[in-house]
Amino acid sequence: MWTRSAPIIRGGRLRAAVPSRPVQVFAETDYCYGQGPLILKVDRVEWAKPVPHDGDTWLEVEGVVIDPAGREGARRQVLVRAQRMPVPPARKRPRLRP
Repeated sequence: MWTRSAPIIRGGRLRAAVPSRPVQVFAETDYCYGQGPLILKVDRVEWAKPVPHDGDTWLEVEGVVIDPAGREGARRQVLVRAQRMPVPPARKRPRLRP
């Protein structure tokens, strides 16, 4: 789930909102080296470097762990099944003005 944040103003101009960091819930079987479900606020996904592991394709994901109460915890890097990661929205090319 990729959501948009509030629009920002830079240099006196209104800029488009940038995607905020998505929060993902991964089942124990969908990430490596952990127990129970993992709630992670995703910061980075290595889309260009898939990792073959256990006969499946995995992606290195980095983010902040969210506890069941909704509080942010430690940063963590995990391998997540590629099929469990939502595809990010396509980047729009900037409009060139003459």
